[in-house]
Amino acid sequence: MTSRLFSGRAAVLIGALALLAPHASAGNRPVARPTLVDGGGEQLGGTFRAGPNGARYAIPGGIDLALRPGTQARVVAVPQQLPLRPGRRTPTYSVMLRAGRVDVDVRPKGFRAAVLIATPAELKAIVVKGQVAVLATDREASAANLGADMLASVDERWLSLEPGTIWTVGRGDLPGKKTKLIAPPAPLSATSALLGLTGKAKLGDCRWSAVPGASQYRVTLYRQGEEDPVGSLTTQSTQLSGAFGPLAPGRYELRVASVDALGLVGPPSAPFPIRVLGAQLPVGATVVDNTTIELGQGQTVSFTETDGMIMRYAGMDGAVAADSPVGLQGARARVLSLSFPGAITGTLVRLRPRRLAASIQIGPRHLTWPGPPATISVELTNGGEPIPPWLVPVFAATINLKPVDSGFTREGNTLQAIVANPGGDGPWVVRVEVRDQTGALLGRDFLEVEERRATSYFPRPSSMARSH
Repeated sequence: MTSRLFSGRAAVLIGALALLAPHASAGNRPVARPTLVDGGGEQLGGTFRAGPNGARYAIPGGIDLALRPGTQARVVAVPQQLPLRPGRRTPTYSVMLRAGRVDVDVRPKGFRAAVLIATPAELKAIVVKGQVAVLATDREASAANLGADMLASVDERWLSLEPGTIWTVGRGDLPGKKTKLIAPPAPLSATSALLGLTGKAKLGDCRWSAVPGASQYRVTLYRQGEEDPVGSLTTQSTQLSGAFGPLAPGRYELRVASVDALGLVGPPSAPFPIRVLGAQLPVGATVVDNTTIELGQGQTVSFTETDGMIMRYAGMDGAVAADSPVGLQGARARVLSLSFPGAITGTLVRLRPRRLAASIQIGPRHLTWPGPPATISVELTNGGEPIPPWLVPVFAATINLKPVDSGFTREGNTLQAIVANPGGDGPWVVRVEVRDQTGALLGRDFLEVEERRATSYFPRPSSMARSH
């Protein structure tokens, strides 16, 4: 009975509007039809019911129409030309919502179009731009302006519905009532500066106050200045940690919105700024983990995305700008604190000397030439930690400062080579250096090789031996 009544009223509505505004024709803009682009469902007579994953239609003019799972609606393929703007008509696609929820997002592309949604409870909505949610049951219907330019009507009286407003109408309860969307949480607090040295930063601790009437919260992260979110999630908790990774260095904004019992998302909180800090490393410096950087002697590092931040470390008076170059404390490690002025705590970064090294042995230690070749053995070490896979050791061997082809071979972290006698007069000095692919020195050693002298032997003549 409800279905037939709604079907008749919807037909009257669509037909009445059609008398005022003709359908698109060959003389107007070519007709483009709504397209199902995600999800699916089934046809029940003239009504479409969305499946367990919902359904989403792309409608010409930059309109996204999403049907929640189980929603029953009819999407009319041919638009009407409605006088929504002075002196101009707008192609308007009609949706007859029987039950469930539809979400409309209108972002004009190419040309302007609109969506008209009709419900069984006499509530209708026309969305020209922005986001709107419409819900319908056997007993009532609601239209929520989530930030849109829209009109709503009960009993054919069209009014502008302000953003942040819900209009709910029960069957036989005209004109219904208007309420505000659920309030956002406040205050919002989060870790304001994160380290992104490895490019794998995640959101730090984030907390907000509970909102009466909220069943859950929508948490969204944006890169500053961009409309599309980096990520979004829904939670029933009032705290969150470790979400939305990996995050590259840059500036972000976190927003939290309350969700009411109907599933309507209220306005977001004021954006909370978050920095993901990066680093400019010199050649040969390495990032050990997201909080530790290894530097060579005399090298410095500078941090990025630190405008307005300060840096402190042990042994200094006051603070310096956080983007100031900083290096090791002599040959010892140094711990830095990066923070905003007035902050109680800061983001900690540890600088430590490079641990990559090459232990070189050249032998035998008392080698003389002419004689056996010198053998060279190199063991790569990293302070007890694994050798990083990016390391490419570069070897150089010389004899009396002249390069020689040593033919190094590598097996795991051990490298071996043989250097033969080059000939000529001694003594000789065999030198070996090992560097990484950036030119940073890992180790060096040398061996002095003496020239072997021939032993002279002159036998005594027999006559001389007899005379004694």
